Amino acid sequence: MIGLPITLYMIMVTSTLMFLGSSYCSVKPYKALLIGLVCAAAGFIACGFAINIIHLIAGRMLCAVGFSMIVFYCRKYIVENSKPQNRARHLAGYTAAFSGGMLCSIVVGGIIKEYFSYQVVFFLSAVMLLIVLKFAHMVFKDYGNEIDLMGEKQGKGDLNEKPVEKKVEKNIALFARLLFRDGELVSIFIQGIVTRIIFIGFFYYTMPIFLRNYFSFSDVGRIMMFYAISSILLSTWLNKFVKGTKDSVWGIFISNMVLGASMCIFMLLDLSNILNIIIVSIAVLFVLGISNSITFPSQVNLLLETKTAKEMGIDTPMAVFQSIERVGSALGPIVFGALSVWLDTRQTIGCVGSLCLVSAIAFLLAYRKRVMS
Repeated sequence: MIGLPITLYMIMVTSTLMFLGSSYCSVKPYKALLIGLVCAAAGFIACGFAINIIHLIAGRMLCAVGFSMIVFYCRKYIVENSKPQNRARHLAGYTAAFSGGMLCSIVVGGIIKEYFSYQVVFFLSAVMLLIVLKFAHMVFKDYGNEIDLMGEKQGKGDLNEKPVEKKVEKNIALFARLLFRDGELVSIFIQGIVTRIIFIGFFYYTMPIFLRNYFSFSDVGRIMMFYAISSILLSTWLNKFVKGTKDSVWGIFISNMVLGASMCIFMLLDLSNILNIIIVSIAVLFVLGISNSITFPSQVNLLLETKTAKEMGIDTPMAVFQSIERVGSALGPIVFGALSVWLDTRQTIGCVGSLCLVSAIAFLLAYRKRVMS
């Protein structure tokens, strides 16, 4: 039951992203962003008033709709307004900002829950989203008629006055036919699922449960924040060196190999005292933050260089990829939970670390022609 709200949340995110990437959605980006903020705020308010798990799940699914719209259009804007050689760095900046919010949410949320209640956390989240809604409206209200969902010009120009190519509308069915002819795209999707399984299952499910055996909620939050610290401090700098396909492939491979090795080491080390638990947990979370800071932008960068994306445009491939990521996110708690039935927490982490190593090697083999050329 612990993983049920997270799983259903991710399923809702996946469904919404698939709709946003289809040719049937024609909401203008700035309006969709505002709608997403309203949905997310309403979802948090509903969670605050929830009296049972059904009401909580309903509120979280409304949050999922809003989150999907916000993430989709933010990423889309970055991709359309950045050059290929700098795209990974700009996406890393977005990831760093996202991690900054995550850092605050973990620490502040844990402290508020410790002294007040979960309801206060939800209500404060809704208030902050409404404040963001006001600022978003102030910033984007003058650009409402300039860019539509498919990237077509409607006015004088976008925010950076860059020309945007007109893209032919394509649907999910055509994308599915092209997908199986594009081996590189399939490998990116598989890698995206695996990285999300590891991230969500480890960071949101297994690690908090493991640490809760030794620490209070607020202390768990303080330890977990080291994931975000590494993302914020190092992501933009590391991605300055990712400027092409080869760099992206090697970045994904090396970062995931290091992450998988650190998770395996976590299983093997002696954690008989509190100090060792703190040091090893912080180290693994720090490595996870660095790995995701490199992997997530590089995956999007490689996605946009595939044959399918070049033929169809960016909307449908990006929406499907983000949906695939959410499938991995939904599977994360399920995979870790299933393994924990037969294994203890540390063995589960080590087992998934082995999966990370195998997936990194398989990904490099899929791109071996690009790397060797």
